[in-house]
Amino acid sequence: MPRPESLVPFPMPKRDPDATVIGENIRRLRIERHWTQGELASQLNVSKSQIGNYDGGWSYPSVPVLKKLSEVFGVSIDSLVYGDEFPADRIVDKDLFDCFRQADQLDYRSKFIIRELIEGQVAKAKFDEQKKSVG
Repeated sequence: MPRPESLVPFPMPKRDPDATVIGENIRRLRIERHWTQGELASQLNVSKSQIGNYDGGWSYPSVPVLKKLSEVFGVSIDSLVYGDEFPADRIVDKDLFDCFRQADQLDYRSKFIIRELIEGQVAKAKFDEQKKSVG
């Protein structure tokens, strides 16, 4: 049975709805990558308890931390703040995302070659998968 408000020694803090949404997005992205709060904290150079506060919607990350979160997760700051309507469009593999980020800095010809290699590898994987399913 819940205690009457008058018996609670201090008022419970209220969570800000915006902080809750941001926290849910951070938590979802962290769990998708199978990272603990401690692992994410070390990547951001913040405390584990601070990640817990973000996850729980008790506090907001600062702008510099939002920038780092965006880089670490490979998502836009908008998707951290507002959520992501198209989760399938995210690159979950951080190493792959880093490769794409580096490739994006290359000249047009190099990007074209990389794109052709990727498209060829994807087509081959789909073909191989179809061969397996047929027999």
